[in-house]
Amino acid sequence: MTKDDLYSAIVGCPLSCAGIIRDHDTNIPRGFFTEANAGGQITLMVVGINPGQPMESEKGIYNQSTDNDKANAHINFARKSFSGEGKTFHRRLLAWLSEILEKNPEEVFREVVYTNLVKCTTPNNKMPSKELSKTCFSQNLQKEILFWKPLVIVALGNTCDAMLSKLGVDHMTLPHPAHRETSNYHIPFLQEIRIKIQTLVT
Repeated sequence: MTKDDLYSAIVGCPLSCAGIIRDHDTNIPRGFFTEANAGGQITLMVVGINPGQPMESEKGIYNQSTDNDKANAHINFARKSFSGEGKTFHRRLLAWLSEILEKNPEEVFREVVYTNLVKCTTPNNKMPSKELSKTCFSQNLQKEILFWKPLVIVALGNTCDAMLSKLGVDHMTLPHPAHRETSNYHIPFLQEIRIKIQTLVT
């Protein structure tokens, strides 16, 4: 399997699960990004709960002829989002990952995979059900983990943390980047993940 094969299969997921929104132009299975190459060192796989509602700049971009074209359209969209055109979520997560890895922001995704437990949009950003999470894990996320073999898996937020624990996925946790409690609330989490990485590579 190649990287293109992996993500083409995700956007072309044949399942029609309850509790999701699907269409051909915008609400396809998505919510992944990396600049890494297959077979390279993947230090972190960062897992959100689901991709959320489409941004205005995302609407209609997946009206492509093949699943591979749709997957590449999403990679390009995500690349722009993490390069300054995205939301606070994208800017903050990139800054945190840069700090954890002690790398320049433009280098981060060469060894990081960002993805989601559930790949489809849910109505009004409703939290995915346990059944939906379990199905999408088996169909998609589990295959991503086996493909990339990340050194450390990181859940974003308490809900994703709890769901990955129930699925038996060994992981660490970061606060969700869309929320802020204090200006430095995330620092202990970053330090813990950095130390974990250092113990695994030395």
